[in-house]
Amino acid sequence: MDDSEIGSGPADLVSRLTEDVDLLGRRLARERESRREAERIAERTLRDLYQKQHEVAFLSAIATKANHADSVNEVLAAALEDMCRFTDWSAAHAYIAIGDGEERRMRPTGIWYRDPGIEISPLRAATTPIAKGQCLPGRVWESGEPVWLEDLASSRHFHRLDGAQRCGLRAAFAVPVLVGSEVMAVLEFFGPIPLPEDSDLVGLIAQAGTQLGRVIEREDSRTRLLSSYAQTRARQSWIEATRDIATELLRGTEPGEAFRLIAQRAQNLSGADLALVAVPADAEGPAADVTELLVSETVGWDRPPAGAPSLPVANSAIGAAFTSRTPCRLDTAPDVGSLISDAGPAMVLPLRSTETVAGVVVVLKRRGAPEFTDEQLEMMATFTDQATLAWQLASTQHRMRELDVIADRERIARDLHDHVIQRLFAVGLSLQGTIPRARSPEVQVRLTDIVDELQGVIGEVRTKIFDLHGGSSGATRLRQRLDEAIDGFSGSGLRTTARFSGPLSVVDATLADHAEAVLREAVSNAIRHAHADHLVINVRVEDDLSVEVIDDGCGMPPDVTASGLANLRARAAEA
Repeated sequence: MDDSEIGSGPADLVSRLTEDVDLLGRRLARERESRREAERIAERTLRDLYQKQHEVAFLSAIATKANHADSVNEVLAAALEDMCRFTDWSAAHAYIAIGDGEERRMRPTGIWYRDPGIEISPLRAATTPIAKGQCLPGRVWESGEPVWLEDLASSRHFHRLDGAQRCGLRAAFAVPVLVGSEVMAVLEFFGPIPLPEDSDLVGLIAQAGTQLGRVIEREDSRTRLLSSYAQTRARQSWIEATRDIATELLRGTEPGEAFRLIAQRAQNLSGADLALVAVPADAEGPAADVTELLVSETVGWDRPPAGAPSLPVANSAIGAAFTSRTPCRLDTAPDVGSLISDAGPAMVLPLRSTETVAGVVVVLKRRGAPEFTDEQLEMMATFTDQATLAWQLASTQHRMRELDVIADRERIARDLHDHVIQRLFAVGLSLQGTIPRARSPEVQVRLTDIVDELQGVIGEVRTKIFDLHGGSSGATRLRQRLDEAIDGFSGSGLRTTARFSGPLSVVDATLADHAEAVLREAVSNAIRHAHADHLVINVRVEDDLSVEVIDDGCGMPPDVTASGLANLRARAAEA
């Protein structure tokens, strides 16, 4: 080795060592930076994991509360409070979609949350429903996506700026609550300072809104199920009511009772407080000529209306339903104001058949009660149609039974006339021919009395024949009333013979009252004043009603005031 190599050796060694030290330093620096980066990544990851954990807990808490809430409003109220507390936004409000088709709107609710110290009265005062595309909720509804307004003062899409500024609120965002693709509600949030959009925050609240949508969908399904069950029960009740009315009427109940049955069932089926049936005064006349409907049955009144109340047909909703044969719902029923002062919602149900309208059924709730629904109107209209059909069938059967009774009475009357009376005449003529042959005056007198009795029997049979030819069972029974009046004096010792002739059944109730009073007065006078032993009463119905009372007494004493006779004359003049 020469001197030059020995001289350069230490310098090179130092240089190489320096390079190695620099390389090692750079490596150490890179490792320190890598370690710091790894620590930052780990810290960020832990922070994100912590945030995600909190977000999952937040979403889980909302889902738990939603599943345990009793109503959609309760779900939304709890969710708004949790969202505001988690995100530090100051106030929140829920809009709910109402209506169908073009009438559908986002309606502001009373569901609000606010931090202590935040006054939201100016915002709460805005209660107008919002159309699609209008203001912040309308834009969310239209797009189905969240909308963020960084500064309300510079936004053209927020129409409640004045109220928000008075509340000290400057920023807002809103998210949809979706059921499928349909926006069922909108949740809006407000903050006190302008804020740029936070996509993470929006995404989180949107996820919560999706969870709420599932709860609302489940609640909506449960509501529809309960509604379907209620409708099924209502239709079952309707079928049972129709069957009961038809059974009751067709087994012989008077058709006049049908209206009470229909009113009672209509009240029960509709859940009404009151029900009434109103019918035309002339059931046989054309509906176009009816000017008023008479209230024939009422159900639910503590005290039935006094007198015979009527409802006008002209210029009234009830009259319009009657003349048009069309059922209708009413928010209130002023037409029945004379019957009930606090009438509320009502349904008017015509008792319609193919050819005519027998009347109307009116079911009423008191003022302030919920209105009747279209489904109830449809069901009740079907019920009254079926009930009217049953009433018609019962009326037809009743008329057929009456015709059968009349036919039987005609047959009996014919047999009495053709057989019984002829035989009685024959017996009477035989006895009358025997009288001159009798040698004993006592026998002749006795035979004469028997002939007179036979003549009386024939008169009574003829009267019965006239009665059989007369009206229905509802006609006035004048003969029965006069017999009872005569029997009332049986304890006086007076011997009475009564003869009746003519169709007594055609005498109406008013004239029968006069006849009974006249007979009682005449018999009383014969007993008290004339001191008669025998009385003959002749009652005849021809063109007029004649009541003749003949006694064998001494007549009326002159000193007796003839007030009774004056009464008789007054009754005769009035009749």
